[in-house]
Amino acid sequence: MVPPVREWTVTFLALRPTGVTVDRAPVDVTGTDGRWSGTVSAPAGAETVVRVGGWPLRVGTTREDAVLELLEAAQIGNPEKLAAWEVVRGSRPVAERLAELSAVELPDAVRSAITELLGAVGAGEG
Repeated sequence: MVPPVREWTVTFLALRPTGVTVDRAPVDVTGTDGRWSGTVSAPAGAETVVRVGGWPLRVGTTREDAVLELLEAAQIGNPEKLAAWEVVRGSRPVAERLAELSAVELPDAVRSAITELLGAVGAGEG
């Protein structure tokens, strides 16, 4: 059974963040040596917004971030990486970008990985 309220600890690495709020309520952030944490409680199943310095905190990666990381690590030529990246960054719907990607010369494993990342449900904006 899911408890009605959950407690979360958000940890920030490197610099100490300022102006951290959860659902507009200030959060105490404590720690040292590049590891700063704040603990909050939030109703289970409710949307909770964490802000740092007034800006929403993005958790995880977007589809594009994941594809960029994949392309940077791929053992393929830079022209192919650039062509694939231009397709991924396009403003067309995902289905159209996937179709356009088929014209880019990529190894099957790279094309399959990009297709999986772009087509992922709930992976971020796209």
